[in-house]
Amino acid sequence: MLFRLIGMRQEKYHNAFITYIPLSQHKGALTAGVFIFVSSADKPDRDHMERLIQHEYGHVYQSLILGPLYWVLVGLPSFIWAQFFSKYREKQGVSYDALYCEKWANYLGEKETGYKP
Repeated sequence: MLFRLIGMRQEKYHNAFITYIPLSQHKGALTAGVFIFVSSADKPDRDHMERLIQHEYGHVYQSLILGPLYWVLVGLPSFIWAQFFSKYREKQGVSYDALYCEKWANYLGEKETGYKP
């Protein structure tokens, strides 16, 4: 509600709520419980955006499964992997989805939404 009041687009996605944050420089997304925050910095194609949201929806299910342990077992490793290992991944040719929690998020997102990219 608050985000909508300040002009941010929101929508329901299965059992979660997505808020599109108009950031000019930061790309990506963040999931907190059933709330998904997606940066609208880049203008990806529809398939890329669907895949991103489906992946974040997998994180929603991880948080439901793990409860407060989500932040230690998924949230922190995911944040570190995204923020500090991009050059390593690029140099070594390692996929973002190679990290256990990202691979698991993809699996859960596909399972729960039925969307197969």
